[in-house]
Amino acid sequence: MSYALSKPEIAELHELLAAGFYEDRLYEVAFPNQNTRMAVMLQFFRLYIKAIAPYCHMYADSMAVHSILIAYDSRLWHAASYIWSMLRLNAGLLSLLFRFKSFEDAFHALRCYGMFTSAWVKDFKMRQYYHLDLLCTCQDSRRMGYARKLVEELIVRADEEHMDITLETHELSNVEYYERFGFALVKTITHDGFKISQYCMLRRCREETANDK
Repeated sequence: MSYALSKPEIAELHELLAAGFYEDRLYEVAFPNQNTRMAVMLQFFRLYIKAIAPYCHMYADSMAVHSILIAYDSRLWHAASYIWSMLRLNAGLLSLLFRFKSFEDAFHALRCYGMFTSAWVKDFKMRQYYHLDLLCTCQDSRRMGYARKLVEELIVRADEEHMDITLETHELSNVEYYERFGFALVKTITHDGFKISQYCMLRRCREETANDK
């Protein structure tokens, strides 16, 4: 069984996430300057985790925390508190621009803002859903099945609770990986001026899939 992260562990997640996603395509495009990327990512994830924590479930494969999965739960959404959290997040992200060494790098990051949103989900949701927001495995623990275990447990939970699961990835190689779990590519979003695409995927709950046959 997966391990629910404690508040102190969640407070330190920004370090694992920054290291784990350092060479991810999205962050390479958004933060191309290697001299500032790690510092920017550490602050970005510190702000982001704090903002989304009330609306998400955060699990690790075990207390050793080889791999983590963060899933937004639409049932936890509350309009007033969520809007306030996003306002604080955006204010924090604006202050993050001062960590860049040049105006050009800061402006470039601003242009990439749309790559981080999941607004596409509203066009496909039919019921309450999980959004698989972040899935990360430590560099020396990859290809050992830790992430697969977390995804499989989320799928079981979603089917039991009659919930769909959405996710997006900017790595084309990840599309085939998630297809093995029953996800389908439902939309591809391109970004003008950038050689990167957002692959949007959806897994309907098992009950609906069975009824469609």
